Amino acid sequence: MTSNQGRRFSEQEIAKIKRFLTETEMTISEIATRMGCSKGPVAQINRKFDIRHYNGKRTVWEMGSAVTAVQTHA
Repeated sequence: MTSNQGRRFSEQEIAKIKRFLTETEMTISEIATRMGCSKGPVAQINRKFDIRHYNGKRTVWEMGSAVTAVQTHA
């Protein structure tokens, strides 16, 4: 098994992670498993794009301002 540790995500992979975060109920851990990486990069993408706010909880979240703006204009 090869390790993906330290590699950069392609734009397509970032878009896929963002889609999982916005359109599914998958946890960060589940998304990481699906993408073949650790939870850290997925959490970092979540923070960078302000997608989910966990407010100190691990499995319950609110959608961030970036997603709310998209949904409002849709």
